[in-house]
Amino acid sequence: MIRIVDHHEIAPILGDLRILNRLSQRALAAESGYRQAQICLWLQGRTVPNVETLIRLANVFGYDLALVPQENAA
Repeated sequence: MIRIVDHHEIAPILGDLRILNRLSQRALAAESGYRQAQICLWLQGRTVPNVETLIRLANVFGYDLALVPQENAA
């Protein structure tokens, strides 16, 4: 499970998943249906993908996007 608690964590996590899946930015773009330039902006943290995009990217990496209770929630 990958837990994201701040939007600043998205770029490095996407980068790690891209590398773990041995995908170039161009290959990730082809598999996700987004332009390589947009992938680059997300990986650099210059823009943040919306929820629909995160779901699509998660599917490319073989993950589901889910909401989980916070660890410190009562």
